[in-house]
Amino acid sequence: MSEALDPKRTGTAEASINAQLTAMNAVANAREAVQADIVQSFGSFLRGGGPAPTEEQLRQFAQLAVDEQRRRRRLADRLVALPAGNEPKKAASVGRPLRGFALLAMWTVVIPVMVVTAFGPRDAGVASADRKPVQASPLGPTAAVALALAPEPEAPALVREDADATPTPAPAAPRRSARPPGRTAAPASFARAGAWGPLAQCAGLNFIFRAVCTNNRCAQPSARRSTQCAEPLRQRRLDEARRNPLLLG
Repeated sequence: MSEALDPKRTGTAEASINAQLTAMNAVANAREAVQADIVQSFGSFLRGGGPAPTEEQLRQFAQLAVDEQRRRRRLADRLVALPAGNEPKKAASVGRPLRGFALLAMWTVVIPVMVVTAFGPRDAGVASADRKPVQASPLGPTAAVALALAPEPEAPALVREDADATPTPAPAAPRRSARPPGRTAAPASFARAGAWGPLAQCAGLNFIFRAVCTNNRCAQPSARRSTQCAEPLRQRRLDEARRNPLLLG
């Protein structure tokens, strides 16, 4: 008699398990729908196009998550307790309630991370694009063109040679009185030559940007013979020789 009732009991247990599985899937679908609404509301709130998720939505999500975990645990207990052939019944695991609470805590942490990952970097990129650059170029194109077109001051020796080579006319008395101011003004212009040299644009910068500006200015062909670029060019050749020992030969 008991052997005849075993198939009926097994069929009833399977039907009950199928019903529990269907109910658990329905709760899981409802939880996923509420979760999608929360993510969408939070995304629109970050973009400024709608309100934030309400407390009712968060409470409903928490209840559905707990209910889903409870149904999963019950279904797992039923499957473990269901004997397969002559195997003895197995007791349910003791750590399942702890896993349920851990899963609930994980969902509580995962949702904000998903929302921030989906909507945060996009807003951060827009904000960073709207910002102005922190450090502008130390040498603009207008200043570079102006320095390239500016005439170089003549040396005092060249001025003296030109003055000696120029023949003075017969009535030289007024011209002799006018020449000394020109000769005394030449050293002053030569003293100010450092202000218009290749490194004039690098004077007001800090240590790092001054070094970058010095390398860029002295790398130009027109500035390689300048006395201001002698030491930077020598240091640059030494650095290149350290990086490539073949250049020492």
